[in-house]
Amino acid sequence: MHIPLHEKRTHFLVILFYTAELIFCSQVLASFEDIGLSARQQAMGGTAAAYVNSADAVFMNCSGLAMAAAPHFSMFYTNPFGLKSVAHASLSAVFPHRTGAYGLAVETFGNNLYQENLYLISYARSWNKRFHYGAAMRLMHLDISKYGTDTAIGFDLGFSTALSPRFQWGFYAHNLNRPVISAQDQAIPQIFCSGISVLPVDNARLNVDLYKDSKFPAELRFGFEYTVLDRLALRSGFSTEPARFTAGFGIAFSLLQLDYAFQTHNDLGNTHQFSMSVFLKKRTRERSDKIEYQMELLKININIASEEQLQTLRGIGPTLSRRIVMYREDYGPFEDIEDLKNVKGIGDVMFERIKDRITTE
Repeated sequence: MHIPLHEKRTHFLVILFYTAELIFCSQVLASFEDIGLSARQQAMGGTAAAYVNSADAVFMNCSGLAMAAAPHFSMFYTNPFGLKSVAHASLSAVFPHRTGAYGLAVETFGNNLYQENLYLISYARSWNKRFHYGAAMRLMHLDISKYGTDTAIGFDLGFSTALSPRFQWGFYAHNLNRPVISAQDQAIPQIFCSGISVLPVDNARLNVDLYKDSKFPAELRFGFEYTVLDRLALRSGFSTEPARFTAGFGIAFSLLQLDYAFQTHNDLGNTHQFSMSVFLKKRTRERSDKIEYQMELLKININIASEEQLQTLRGIGPTLSRRIVMYREDYGPFEDIEDLKNVKGIGDVMFERIKDRITTE
């Protein structure tokens, strides 16, 4: 089979670069470079420390899995810097459960000459609905044509917390155990990142991250997102070390989310990135995070709340909210929040879910 000359050159450069990197250069970046596998986050300058709530959070701040609104799959694809013979793709999934959120993911990079495969399993959960934490294990498998294969295991940690209705802070670390790969014990970079996410106005988000790769100087990342009519999100970002501009957009449907990112690089050229998330059940209508956080931070007075307000409590639907209103109309106001268990359908399990969000005063 005839291979065009330009493709031969590309193949040769790719394998030459990565082989030399692994075998001869102990002071340069190892394989399994950390890049965000989410077009949304990449369009926002790669910022992912304080707020990321999709399945691909497993690749960035795994605590974000606890904020996922529904079980779904996320897919990512790009040809870095326009190299058609070098594909970078991933598939991730998150399954929220009352015991926490479970994440699975696989990533592949390279071609038949140089191939990286990454497998992740993660767990995250929330405490008091405002503090999210998670951990992940990554299995990294490297295959270089004519040089053999090797495997390494890394461990990640992450957390994020809502400090106010408009302000969130987060931190994550990758490869805490300092894994190595190849016969020369080539170190895989450790990553440490801390950042904030701010809502300056409704439907707008500003992210700032301080990102540190153990092999390179610290990097500042900035990202901005503005949502129009709950469907269209416009994004842009900037990062240093090296200087890089990003932009993109996202379109949301009830069971589908499409995202696109464009990234510049002063030396290597431009990159187009694509993400798609498929939800296994219909999501509730997206509201601004300001409203969501206010609902979490403010308690509901069960003696005066309307049926609609009662339905913002976890597990309380139209039937139970109506029974609560009818109960207080028949027997008077609740004297203690535990009196709510006198309402048919509200047992110990349901009460434990909502007791921190209700009051009688």
